[in-house]
Amino acid sequence: MNNLAKADQLTLLRHSWTPIFVFALANSNFAPNLAAHLAESGSKSEEEKSEKKTGGPLDEQPFQGFQAKLEKIREFHMDIVEISSLRAILLFSCDEEPLEDKTKIADIVSKLKAALEEYCKINKGADRFESLQECLRLLQSTRSFPVSSLFFSRLLGSTSLDSILSDLLTSPPPSLSLFPPRNN
Repeated sequence: MNNLAKADQLTLLRHSWTPIFVFALANSNFAPNLAAHLAESGSKSEEEKSEKKTGGPLDEQPFQGFQAKLEKIREFHMDIVEISSLRAILLFSCDEEPLEDKTKIADIVSKLKAALEEYCKINKGADRFESLQECLRLLQSTRSFPVSSLFFSRLLGSTSLDSILSDLLTSPPPSLSLFPPRNN
């Protein structure tokens, strides 16, 4: 990714971070009881934890649909190669936004998909790649879900995640001195 233009890197990150986050969440231990984990972490005091609240964002239909998508993704029972391959494909798949190096990025996606297809043919059977394509479409459908407001609102405050990603990409890496200067 380092050999792509910074603008393309930012566009790819901005476009893919939600599906990649959802994918990681689906493969975590939090996915089966996500509502309970979010309710627990969202409470600010013991009094709030003991109150039964209804009508919150976790009770709304979009969240319930999101939870169903997480469960469907978990049903694919992927191995580490499949997970890593789909994560890379998600990172480089960006059809809706303009990219400077669109041809190069499309070539990367094509090679990733071909490698995954070959892996599936050799190790999993011919139908497995089609199944993973279905999973990929499911993950891509999560792009519009407001993940940052549900999971990161307390962390981000009023700062948009896009501006944080942009700052991370454009800021020089911190220089860490391995050996502090001596005072003689």
